[in-house]
Amino acid sequence: MNKFRSVTQETMFACAEVAHLNLSPKRLASQCFPLEILKAVLDKDTGELMEYHTLVKNPKYRKLYRQSYAKALGQLAEGIPGKVTGTNTMFFINKTKVPADCWRDIAYGCVVVNYRPKKDDPY
Repeated sequence: MNKFRSVTQETMFACAEVAHLNLSPKRLASQCFPLEILKAVLDKDTGELMEYHTLVKNPKYRKLYRQSYAKALGQLAEGIPGKVTGTNTMFFINKTKVPADCWRDIAYGCVVVNYRPKKDDPY
């Protein structure tokens, strides 16, 4: 490991190498990294960059990522009784309740995964 690079930088370079991503000096200097790196987790067993939809299909990661996503949504919404307290930052409504002239204003989320291992973490 280069003594001038952070652990995060080393991880990103490792992901780029595994996924055969083209990271030019210009791209690195501008810190414009490919989306494949920014919203994915590297599986250290297979070397695969896995996004949320892939993680929840994988039996090894399914429970961890489904629960963490549910908790994150619960915190933003009304909460999950017995698990997390909500902040009422967002509310879910049925799409039949959205007026036709407001369809263009609907926001869709993009699930971005991140993994910060603990010392005793089995993953």
